[in-house]
Amino acid sequence: VLKFIKGYPEVKNNEIEKAREQALKIINRPMKLKYENEVFEIEAEKIASWLKFVPVEELDKHPNKILGVQANQEKIKEYLESLAPQINQESINAELTIKNGKVSVFALSQDGLRLSVEKNSEKISQALLSAETGHWQSSADIILETKKSKAEITTNSIKNLGITSLIGQGTSNFVGSPKNRRHNIKIGAAAFHGVLIKPEEEFSFNKIIGKVGPSKGYLPELVIKNNRTVAEYGGGLCQISTTCFRAALYSGLPITERRPHAYAVKYYNPQGTDATIYPPHPDLRFINDTPNYILIQTKIEGNILTFDFYGTDDGREVKIIGPYSYDKKRSGAMKAVVRQEIYRDGKLDKKESFYSSYNSPALYPH
Repeated sequence: VLKFIKGYPEVKNNEIEKAREQALKIINRPMKLKYENEVFEIEAEKIASWLKFVPVEELDKHPNKILGVQANQEKIKEYLESLAPQINQESINAELTIKNGKVSVFALSQDGLRLSVEKNSEKISQALLSAETGHWQSSADIILETKKSKAEITTNSIKNLGITSLIGQGTSNFVGSPKNRRHNIKIGAAAFHGVLIKPEEEFSFNKIIGKVGPSKGYLPELVIKNNRTVAEYGGGLCQISTTCFRAALYSGLPITERRPHAYAVKYYNPQGTDATIYPPHPDLRFINDTPNYILIQTKIEGNILTFDFYGTDDGREVKIIGPYSYDKKRSGAMKAVVRQEIYRDGKLDKKESFYSSYNSPALYPH
């Protein structure tokens, strides 16, 4: 004879009302997850999936259990893991490779970022159930937490050459340049990418650029020569020397040779920070007076040419005052000045002014 034992539900129909009210309150409350400038708005449907309902005891009110609302941390973690690729950043190992006397590969180390899934899951869970703790607010804005991931090879671990930080940068804009000029700028800039300057070495732009002609891939483009503006192989290389001069200026290096253009050229605005070259002279020269090597890195992004100087931060503070234009004439003639000031321990150590005198462009016909 079979015997049957009655089973009674832990939660009866009339004991779910409190859970329903609490769940609706949670679901209908706006929630945003924030990280720096990123904002992730969580929809009500997603919030609902982060809840689970379990029987819980309600002391001194019922002989059995009622339905309770809890955070489903597994679902929350699944969402955070899907969100992580939008926030995570891989660490970058420091790298320095020298080939034929030039640096062929260079990168400073960078720490990576990882979204803290466990910590953020707990924060979200607490926010969902904050009505229980008396900290309920009309909306929930949660700042996501991240943790750093260290690079395996750090910049400090690269002992070669003492190249550990960016010491100066120069930029210029060559928007409006014709096709041949752009071509020459691209070839010329590549010649300086990876160049190393020894401590106390005098840098010579013309020495590095070498022979300029069709054998190097250069095309004819306008240059200022013999009181005329004429087409010649390598026209546009002064965009490179100008950008290099600006990087040396902002690095606080002693400039030993620099000459402005005969007239103000639009590609070198603001006027007063250009540097014309034509092998063997005029040349652009400066001295590496830092304790270690300087590495030059060049890049072109759109119409912007950039020279980055990497080396050792020896504590110098560089201030560039100007450039200022003055004595402007209707003919286009003008003058300009820019001043370089170098401070150590808050005190002025050196200063140098660079003057430019530009003639009227009409004096140099095409």
